[in-house]
Amino acid sequence: MKVFETLFRGYWQFGFKTRLYDGLCPQAYHDSLKAAADQVAPVEDSAVLDLGCGSGLLVNHLGASWNGGLKYVGTDILPSGLQQLRQKASLLPSFPPVRTYQADMLAEWPLKAEAFDCVVAHFSVYTLARAEDRMQVYRRIAGVLKAGGRAIISNPSDTYNAHRIIKQSVRSQKGKMPLLEHRVKRFLFYPLTLLLGLRHIQHQLEAGVWHAYNRDDFRGEIESAGLSVEEIKPVYADSGYLLVARKP
Repeated sequence: MKVFETLFRGYWQFGFKTRLYDGLCPQAYHDSLKAAADQVAPVEDSAVLDLGCGSGLLVNHLGASWNGGLKYVGTDILPSGLQQLRQKASLLPSFPPVRTYQADMLAEWPLKAEAFDCVVAHFSVYTLARAEDRMQVYRRIAGVLKAGGRAIISNPSDTYNAHRIIKQSVRSQKGKMPLLEHRVKRFLFYPLTLLLGLRHIQHQLEAGVWHAYNRDDFRGEIESAGLSVEEIKPVYADSGYLLVARKP
């Protein structure tokens, strides 16, 4: 049991350093990232903050947004994730300049007020169990957004189900990749994803160590931070919500 607890605690840190995290990431998570990236309006010279960016998977989903001179800032608590992000950005055709900084979400943000057109927080804020801590982050998001700017926030729902995430990922990839690659994903990678990551996340959510949302409390927290909610929709195999809000 202690072995598994150690693996769980080091899942992100070890995964970022070895790129194992990217390899084990289920397709349903990538679909959720794509849904978030699609909400980033490709305005010329727009500035985007990726809060809790992890290994920088979002940069591969921003697509045409890079063509308009997008200014990207990524922040995460783990330096290994930020290193992976910079490597991903360096491989993009446009070789976009990205800025990163290492910090806890509750630490001081070295960012100017009203500096960003968009803030993306994809499955990051839920790791704060206390409502007052989450509200502090949401108010900070509102503070760094320009007037009319968008907050694009994804969090787990109270219907989070690790097995459903894997099943949908397997189903959605069938016929879209070579048969051998699909079988490797299904029978080798995804069982590890379930063991090392998703089951632990579900346990943490059910135990209240991390926070799973219903629609009403998600909307309530965001509106209490001074943002106007435009849309909430299920993502991630109905195991999460994507919320889009705007700063008045």
